[in-house]
Amino acid sequence: MQEYQRGPMRQGTRITVLAISSRDEMYGTTVMVKMKKQGVSELSLCDLKATDAPIKTQQLVEDYAMWFANR
Repeated sequence: MQEYQRGPMRQGTRITVLAISSRDEMYGTTVMVKMKKQGVSELSLCDLKATDAPIKTQQLVEDYAMWFANR
């Protein structure tokens, strides 16, 4: 099993989501992402915004973040 970096990134950093990596009570859904300089990391989906995705995907990510914040 390969270990991925978890951690902070600067607001506005552009990333590519590769896959859903896990689901957790505390962090919710985490996704494996690729960043140009940092390589592959895991981040919480509720902390991300889908800016270059189709409108339906953007809405799903926003809805998930709202649901997760109010659960």
